[in-house]
Amino acid sequence: MEPIPGAVITELDLRQHKLTFDSQYLYRNDPTNTVGSGRSDYFFFWPNRDVNRDKSQAINIRNGLGYQSSQSNFKPGDNILVLPGTPVTYLDYVYMILPFVTARYDRGFDILRKLEEDGRFDFDFYAFPGERAIYRIIPDYVATPIKVILDDRDRDLVIPALPKDFQRYISYQLVGGEGEYRISLAKEASITLLSDHANTRWVLDARYLNPGTNMQFNRVDNDLYIDNVTITLPKNAKQITVINKQGTFIFDEKNQQMRLANVDGSHFNNRDSLDKYLKMLANSESLSSAFVIINHYQPEAGKGEVGRAYYETARSRMIYTNLPVAADFLSQAVLAKVEGDKAWFYRDTAIWQVEISTGQLLRQYLPFSFPAASKAAITSYTIQENGQLLFVINQDDGMRCVYTVEDAALNLVAIYGSKDLLNQLDNFKQLIDFTGQNKNTATLLLSEATQFSNSSPIKIDTISKLISTAELVPSRVAEVLYLSGYIDKQKQHYWLIPTANHGSKVIRLNLPTLVQQEEVPLPNDDTIANQSLSLAPLSEFILAATTMGESPGYYFYNLQKHTLYFQPDEGLSNNQAQLVATNIKTLFPINNKLFSLREDGIFSLLDNQGRNVLLGVSQDWLRQHSVDVTLELEKLIEMMPHSADHLMLQGLQDRDGNPIRGWYDSLAGRIVQGGSSLDANHDLVYLGLSKDRQEALIYDNDEQQQYRFLQPADVTLTPTENGLLISDIPTDPLWAAFA
Repeated sequence: MEPIPGAVITELDLRQHKLTFDSQYLYRNDPTNTVGSGRSDYFFFWPNRDVNRDKSQAINIRNGLGYQSSQSNFKPGDNILVLPGTPVTYLDYVYMILPFVTARYDRGFDILRKLEEDGRFDFDFYAFPGERAIYRIIPDYVATPIKVILDDRDRDLVIPALPKDFQRYISYQLVGGEGEYRISLAKEASITLLSDHANTRWVLDARYLNPGTNMQFNRVDNDLYIDNVTITLPKNAKQITVINKQGTFIFDEKNQQMRLANVDGSHFNNRDSLDKYLKMLANSESLSSAFVIINHYQPEAGKGEVGRAYYETARSRMIYTNLPVAADFLSQAVLAKVEGDKAWFYRDTAIWQVEISTGQLLRQYLPFSFPAASKAAITSYTIQENGQLLFVINQDDGMRCVYTVEDAALNLVAIYGSKDLLNQLDNFKQLIDFTGQNKNTATLLLSEATQFSNSSPIKIDTISKLISTAELVPSRVAEVLYLSGYIDKQKQHYWLIPTANHGSKVIRLNLPTLVQQEEVPLPNDDTIANQSLSLAPLSEFILAATTMGESPGYYFYNLQKHTLYFQPDEGLSNNQAQLVATNIKTLFPINNKLFSLREDGIFSLLDNQGRNVLLGVSQDWLRQHSVDVTLELEKLIEMMPHSADHLMLQGLQDRDGNPIRGWYDSLAGRIVQGGSSLDANHDLVYLGLSKDRQEALIYDNDEQQQYRFLQPADVTLTPTENGLLISDIPTDPLWAAFA
């Protein structure tokens, strides 16, 4: 959509679909106080008055021609929007004698004669000794701000190339919504960006400026200067991108400067000039990200491009796949992980490993190829979780597969939304429900899983001839495979554990009916593999632990709600899982036992019977309850369904800052502690009080040594800046004996 040439538009509202017009103005020449006018001629006398240049009395040409409304409805049309570019102008003029002009009807004469009708203006008339008319118009431009209120649709905004006379007077105020707005900049433009939405994305395209590569930011006025274009950025600007001939820059809100995000390698004559440019930017602190994308990268002159490369700023090295024949495919390759001299890339369903120093392809991993994959669009992304690379493949049919990527292995760990697999598992459960037993059906032969086929190598003509030195790594099913999805609008959760006879042990989570299950949105595809994402968006539940014994039970952890459930069996006999812990901050296994730390600082053991056993409290909990800690500990024990006799007290120290191990003896109703001579990092066990209740007996498992420490009559806890101070006791034990 583009405006009518010459129309003065001061506001364009794409949300309300309204245009607001202004007008050109004509300085008046009031002839009403003399005999005659432009309509009736001046037969006796023409006063030859000067033009009245009072702008407040100027004639609104648009109104004078009969257009009284200043607003009009319109349809926004397609994504491309050419902005208005006509300033408000006050027209001055000069007369001359021109014989027979009053009898002429040249183009535009009718319009000017129409403006004579209210008696404030003369265009053409007779005044002795001849006919006169305006022969020259002198424009007087004034500042014209143009406001554009954008809707939430992604749009391409084109600022027109303004005539030199207009450039000083036109300014644009763009009010963003929740879309992405790509603005093609023009010479001498003045733009103010505004938005109240956190999701507003501004892309400033400076590739048509000459040269378009000079950028400065004024922190005082919040102005960004690109050559001779001024852009006033919004406060709290978060998503502002500038594209010029050399690359793409992103505004760093924290440091208030532009940072290089990617470079167009085709604009550099050779690799040396590109390296020099990148190092110059690094010295000017314009490289803030760990990696910079280099498009159209050419490692060696005359050898051809290799698509997309990544410049690692910390090591000043290029990371790429050295296969010029596959440059088109590699132009969309995404860097997933860097480790030593190895790097992993992916695109679509392809994922591969290269040697960084040479770009040589080392390994290509082959994900499973599912039947629907050939008919459905494929998207993929990666996540790094605690150093582990996860590769996620999505299909438009709702199916999603998650793999862990190791140096020489690709493991399928989760499948979401596979109706065929879920129906097969559901039928298997119904069979158990019908027979009432699962004596010989503890394993499930996944006929579909055994038919999984690996995808072919990168499907690029002739590329297979070039990767003979690369190792092809087929996929395999992980030791625990998680499957979830909906059957009849009910969320299903299964875990498959492969067994020695090529089958799989099946575990099903049966949630209480009151538990609300919500769909979790998928993360967006990122230009560089997203290391800030976690496994949480991929799995609603994880199989956290399996208890020991002849009839194992299972703990299931909800990653989004931080809750823990226990189920006493595989779930195929309709036993329901029970909620055993909430508000969990951390789960951690130690020696085949599962422990939890709550957000409020409470430690628990999750035992083989599904009980949540209180074990102790953290320093933060003790700080918050230090006034009467004994009373608060008793209240906590009453609140918890199960608790140990001796609760661990974390974060204690003596006056010298030495860590002190302490316990709350719930049987005795008192706090006990060890001396600072004990190594707090050892496995220390509180055995109880002596018969006279004066000493604490403590056993050091690491040294296999038993100690006895004299205890004070009253124990106090004093919060300090550096820790939690406990009452002093003698440093050394009264005696020690080998156990």
